[in-house]
Amino acid sequence: MSMDRTVGVIGLGYVGLPLALTAVESGWNVIGFDKNAQLIENLITGQSHIDDVSDSRLAESMALGRFRPVDNVEALSDVDICIICVPTPITTDLKPDLSFVESAARLISTILKPTCVVVNESTSYPGTLRSIIQREIRTARGNLGDIAGYVAAPERVDPKNVEYNHSNTPRVLGGDEVDQVSRVADFYRSMGPEVTLVSSPEAAEFTKLIENAFRLVNISFVNELTPYASALGVDLIEALDAAATKPFGFMKFTPGPGVGGHCIPVDPHYLLDSAKSMDVQLPVLNSAVEVNLGVPEKVIGRVIEILGESSNSKILLLGVAYKDGISDTRETPALPIAEGLIKAGFKVYWSDNAVTSWETAEKYAGQDIDLAIALTSSTNSQLIEIPKNIRIFDCTGRHTNLPNVISYFNS
Repeated sequence: MSMDRTVGVIGLGYVGLPLALTAVESGWNVIGFDKNAQLIENLITGQSHIDDVSDSRLAESMALGRFRPVDNVEALSDVDICIICVPTPITTDLKPDLSFVESAARLISTILKPTCVVVNESTSYPGTLRSIIQREIRTARGNLGDIAGYVAAPERVDPKNVEYNHSNTPRVLGGDEVDQVSRVADFYRSMGPEVTLVSSPEAAEFTKLIENAFRLVNISFVNELTPYASALGVDLIEALDAAATKPFGFMKFTPGPGVGGHCIPVDPHYLLDSAKSMDVQLPVLNSAVEVNLGVPEKVIGRVIEILGESSNSKILLLGVAYKDGISDTRETPALPIAEGLIKAGFKVYWSDNAVTSWETAEKYAGQDIDLAIALTSSTNSQLIEIPKNIRIFDCTGRHTNLPNVISYFNS
């Protein structure tokens, strides 16, 4: 293993904080930087803001004396490896927003020691490490000289996954300098996962976009099958379960009211935008994006069929996070569904066991309702509280056992 001992992590969100703590638990000294001073204060006092990090785990890492949360970027001046873990969202017109990556590169450009290697975990289009991060740092450093190297290591975080985490999810790394890639590979291997080295940072960046575009294409495909299965009078979930019994050549994807979160509905836009800049067409992926964007409107259409177009009915959305058991509502399909229902004249409430606040609609507190809609993160524990005379419109395919359920997947 190399002589590296101290790691800097920029951005202590759903990627950065679990990474930082796993590194601490693996024997590394970690300086975690975030611009949010209140977040840093909470971490220092043992309060985690991440679903995958318990307060007790955070406290244990702090007690080891090897984790130092800071909001002063100068504290990163002596780190051996500096890892960028900042958001890469899309704009309202579905274009890549790399402002956080650019800001991170500017912040660290002149403070890093010459022997430091910079790693980018933030998902982006191929060329981001070289054309944005590396260029920004090299330009800003000027006479200081360049740092040791740059490596792309796109994150592979799946929040609330009980089987895979930072210690056992294989990683893919790519960079131009073999020695620097080796240093970074040593760091990731020290935490437990297998590490695959690819020939360039662009190959590593491309790998992450392939992974999530693959998921979007297949989820959009099964969502597209929903009206066809309904017209046939066939239970789509039953057919997908049957298809999944094939032990080769098939991977099961589940339909729903749309996809959400930080990756699947976002990352394909980075791939499409990059391809467009090179005058390359990706019609299958483009169609998958369009299908996914149209799913909430189909859900709203079914609700109007159930309740009537001029209805003043009251609707409860059950589960507004994009995934079971998490508080994250980024890109949740519940948002366009709620907005569309409100626009159509319905009164909308929401309930989610893991979400504490959501500004799109009024939080449910036992008000009378005419229909409950089970969305992406709804659970049976939420549904059994609904009075038996209230219909439940199930968009998950998981609640067919309840007598008052109307399935989105059947006519």
